[in-house]
Amino acid sequence: MIALSYNNAALRPISLRDAADVLQHCVDAELAANVGDSFPHPYTPAHAQDFCRRQEALIAPYTNLGIVVNDRLVGSIGIVEPIDQNSTTAMLGYWVGASARGQGLAPQALIAYADYVLTNWPRLERLEALAFIHNSASRRVLEKAGFSHTATLPQNGRFKGQPVDDVVYSWPRHLTPAL
Repeated sequence: MIALSYNNAALRPISLRDAADVLQHCVDAELAANVGDSFPHPYTPAHAQDFCRRQEALIAPYTNLGIVVNDRLVGSIGIVEPIDQNSTTAMLGYWVGASARGQGLAPQALIAYADYVLTNWPRLERLEALAFIHNSASRRVLEKAGFSHTATLPQNGRFKGQPVDDVVYSWPRHLTPAL
């Protein structure tokens, strides 16, 4: 478990016991839309159980961790594309449920997770994350965590079935996180 300096918050592996919390947060249409069209919506109990079973089957070092407050899952953070010990770049993704948004938890989770990833995959030189151009809240989270806007990819993403620009944020290994 990785402790965060926010209200009994931590990062920890996800297990099947988290399925009800995952479902509670992932039925949110706003969350689903801002994660992208590959995120199932409507989100069902079967989706939550499948996600949690897949996460429970992972072994350390984990590529995905739950964001928890008082040991209740309120979000998820992880590497969204496969990497191995020879990878030099990792693409991160995250979501935070509506009840935990706007309280400073997401930037702390990103900083802690970035440190975890760079420690466990020592060849990584750069972390990246994408945000839809219109998703100012997610873009602020990335900036607060120390990520820098490095590119805009025209019509790279899909929002509610329509092409949308993605904004690329990156964090080179040599930067020290600060919040």
